[in-house]
Amino acid sequence: FQGYGFNKAHAASYGIVSYQTSYLKANYPVEYMTALLTAESGDTEKIVEAIEECKRMKIPVLAPDINKSDINFSIDDKSIRFGLSAIKNVGDVAVNLILKARLAGEFLSLTDFCLRVDASKVNKKVLESLIKAGALDQFGHRSAMLAGLDRIREMGTSINKMKNSGQSKLFEEEAGSETKDTFPELAEFEKAQKLAMEKELLGFYLTDHPHAEKLAAL
Repeated sequence: FQGYGFNKAHAASYGIVSYQTSYLKANYPVEYMTALLTAESGDTEKIVEAIEECKRMKIPVLAPDINKSDINFSIDDKSIRFGLSAIKNVGDVAVNLILKARLAGEFLSLTDFCLRVDASKVNKKVLESLIKAGALDQFGHRSAMLAGLDRIREMGTSINKMKNSGQSKLFEEEAGSETKDTFPELAEFEKAQKLAMEKELLGFYLTDHPHAEKLAAL
């Protein structure tokens, strides 16, 4: 079968591709692994393998960040930043709206985020997924953000309705005074809970492993 399935022309073509990719991996490791992760983003098993290879190559793979992540995996200095579209329940339409809104400047808070994106497309499920995956960690504890999410979304919808109805001056006053987050005072989730959320939304443990200490002791 080998002689039939892999004739000389076929083998030569694969040889050239193998040479080219080996060259890129050796000389442009971050760029190569970023492209590989993006190409395999729909296959969790291959993503896990690629991330393990990044660890072996000492290339950090950073968690998703609402102000730094692109739609796909991207280069962040000498590291690889996780793409927003790889988070479960966060589709390309929502990501494109987020990136478009971000062109005006980084999001300053969860409230600012809710004021600047279309709540009908970037809905509650999308926001919960972003929070649980750690993409909004810079704004506060995940537990507090999830608890205060409904109130913040309602306020954002109300202010945007005022803006759309032509009450721009009132909108500016409201927006200027309400971009700062006010969350319930709650203790943050335990590390194991946060890792479980990560596994649920990304398909694997990215930042750590719940049994990392036990595995290291073996």
